[in-house]
Amino acid sequence: MGARAARRGVGRRRRPAGTARGGRGGLAAARPDAGLRSRLWAIGQEDQDNLEAALREEAGAADDDPLPHLIAGQLGRAHSAVMAVIRREMVKGRDPREVSREVLGLLDDIEEPLGEKALNYAVRGVV
Repeated sequence: MGARAARRGVGRRRRPAGTARGGRGGLAAARPDAGLRSRLWAIGQEDQDNLEAALREEAGAADDDPLPHLIAGQLGRAHSAVMAVIRREMVKGRDPREVSREVLGLLDDIEEPLGEKALNYAVRGVV
């Protein structure tokens, strides 16, 4: 998921973004359980590998081109930062609308250092 797609999900308070009402329980449960945290980390690694493969395919990049790996890493880190804020604030029991607004501001802050190259890499055309 690119930064702009993430923005749409957060703005609409989608459950995968963690900002839907009632999403607090699962976020709080993951914190103390080491086994669950480990599995979530593994899923995150799989997601990053899948994102790299998708970016590589969409861009038509060669297997030895490091750019899809680097951009997947940047987007993965941005995603982690956003999800950490969402998790922290939703566990506090905050209103999802408030959290969404704050996270949209965070996405603005994240987009600038990513730069246009990362934000526009392997963008699909409108279908």
